[in-house]
Amino acid sequence: MKLREKVAQILRQHNEALATLWLQHFWVGEVENFEEEVQHINGYLRHQLGLLPVNTIHERECLKDTVDEKVWLSTFESEVAPSIAIHGLPSWHGIPSNTP
Repeated sequence: MKLREKVAQILRQHNEALATLWLQHFWVGEVENFEEEVQHINGYLRHQLGLLPVNTIHERECLKDTVDEKVWLSTFESEVAPSIAIHGLPSWHGIPSNTP
């Protein structure tokens, strides 16, 4: 299972719609390994979190490019996913995707 789908599983624990939004808005083509995929995901999430009108430095700092996959997933689940859920990310042009 690719990291993209593992992220969706974690987001699904917060809300099914978050997982659906994630899978609709984030796509990465063929990647060679975890390190390459996590760099794409981290860049996307750092951008999304950076657009919020609140301080998300902690969450963005938790998105490490060079860590073990289990460590990354655990940190994502405990430190990043809650902020994604609270703010309804991902958003498109600054408008949360869960906004009617």
